Amino acid sequence: MDKTYSIPLKHQSGTYTLGDLTSNTYNALTLEYKDYGDIIEYEHPDDGTNIILYGIKQNDFEQSLKAVYNESGELKTLSVSAENDNKLLFVHYDNTDDTRQQVLEFAESNADVIIEKILKFTDTAARLFIEYFRDGEYFDFHAKIGTPEQKSTIEKKYPQYKDIADFAGDYPSENIYGDNDRFGIMLRCADIEENYNLFNLAVDLMISRIKEKAVPKINKSDDFKFIVGEYD
Repeated sequence: MDKTYSIPLKHQSGTYTLGDLTSNTYNALTLEYKDYGDIIEYEHPDDGTNIILYGIKQNDFEQSLKAVYNESGELKTLSVSAENDNKLLFVHYDNTDDTRQQVLEFAESNADVIIEKILKFTDTAARLFIEYFRDGEYFDFHAKIGTPEQKSTIEKKYPQYKDIADFAGDYPSENIYGDNDRFGIMLRCADIEENYNLFNLAVDLMISRIKEKAVPKINKSDDFKFIVGEYD
């Protein structure tokens, strides 16, 4: 059923479960849970940004919520464990430098997750695509591998288009993801003026790291291309 949860913004330093915290609407982060769709919605306390998270079951939220308070007693992060995954719900940054450091550290580790998955591909790659996208609420970054056989099939199917093999959408391979949910929450909890710039910095870092650490190690065709593009 629908329910409201109040998480104190100030508390003694440490890590707490939902049951450890006193429900108090004063100086608290208010989360609205909507049973239809397993939706959690709240307004960020710093700038009022409306944040909506989908697919978090109420039982997972109530049983696995962790609230972390820093040495100053400020609510630093909220997270839940769901389906063997640790989902970030909220993060508080101390200042602009802290924001940038945390986002770029995440970008580096997220790229490494994608690199590890890319390197599990043992066939020959004709294309390695990186695609990314952002709007006000959704952030996406992923890779995709195209094989020579797939490339040949696409070129034969659309002979009238010279560069058809350079479009990721025509390849049937699955996208290779890191953690876009965490990426999105980290950016949406940042200062709204920093959001766009941080997204670009994080994307550039991930692209550079994948190019450096994955491209040299995969089996490549003679006409291999590493193609990066923003989609809409």
